Amino acid sequence: MTIEMVQKRLDEFKALWSSATDPSEQDRAFRMLVEKIVYDREDDGLRLDILYK
Repeated sequence: MTIEMVQKRLDEFKALWSSATDPSEQDRAFRMLVEKIVYDREDDGLRLDILYK
């Protein structure tokens, strides 16, 4: 993935996020960038691994 491709994806995300009128539209914007979120409860904390597209 090139820097130009990343920039284009970020620009699309910003446009969707700024025009979102409800949480479901915000979720749709996040799905453009995030493949999945993996979490693991460790002791008294929580570890998150975010896998980007």
